Amino acid sequence: MVGLRKLLAIEKDFEISSRADDILGQFKVNRKRNMPIVKYWGTEGYFMFPSENSYDVYRQNGNEVGRLEGDGVGIPLLHICFEFPTLGNSVGNSPSLMVWKYVLVAVGEGPPLIYHEIVKQGSKWWLYRVPFCEIYRHWSFNHREYRFTFPYDKFPTTNCTLKRTVANRDLYTYMGETSMRWHVPMPLLIDTDQYTLQILDQSVPNLLDDSTTAKHKRRLKTDRKSIEIARYTRADRDFMPHRTSKRANLHVGEWSNAVAYGIQEVPWTTQVLACQGLLIHYIEHQRRESSSMKDGSRAARRNQLNTQVNLFR
Repeated sequence: MVGLRKLLAIEKDFEISSRADDILGQFKVNRKRNMPIVKYWGTEGYFMFPSENSYDVYRQNGNEVGRLEGDGVGIPLLHICFEFPTLGNSVGNSPSLMVWKYVLVAVGEGPPLIYHEIVKQGSKWWLYRVPFCEIYRHWSFNHREYRFTFPYDKFPTTNCTLKRTVANRDLYTYMGETSMRWHVPMPLLIDTDQYTLQILDQSVPNLLDDSTTAKHKRRLKTDRKSIEIARYTRADRDFMPHRTSKRANLHVGEWSNAVAYGIQEVPWTTQVLACQGLLIHYIEHQRRESSSMKDGSRAARRNQLNTQVNLFR
């Protein structure tokens, strides 16, 4: 099976389109960002770094945040976990998962105006951890939904939803008016854990469409292919356990400063897609755990998993 996978197109390098007639607005591209998803030994959840360069600096500092610099290199950008702020903005049902963000603030500017935790203090910069994104799950008989809200950030945005069918792992979403899909290539032939984020052509229905819109899209004819703008993959993960282990990578096409490797200049759209990529990683982790728990020796791990919010089934 490994040999077969190497021959398939899904193993090709991640490529993005930068043609202006293909991608407009928030998805215009001038660079590809590679964001490692990392597990800290003994720490719940997963961390995401803004670049491989930043993760390398973190490891060179002994798996710790070193001297605080204005570019924010060597610092994780996001942390997804089941930990929630003691004072939140949510009303009603509690979120299933929380994404925290690390922010640098210059000395003298004062702390963030929302709930925050001090991570490290420097002579010129202070590092804070603040709540960023709440993720809610919604189950129906045929569908699974994951709703993302950003109640803590001042950036104007429309909350987004990922939706899939019970029988398929593809996740459909909208960002603004753009119809998109996290697609699993050839899921019936290969148990792959790779997702590609595609901007869908106007003729492709979205699970979030109403019946009238979906019917109209099916009538349209076009030869235009879906455009790939991001990819989640575990191909470059660490296979041996370490104190800090890379578990996956999220590759995202974006428009930004090509030499910005730290947490300070990550575009808003990339941050939103990073939250989606972290959720996908959690879903895939639970899917693998569920499929591997077939004998009694796994009973303890199964019980531990069931104490968390199940995101896959």
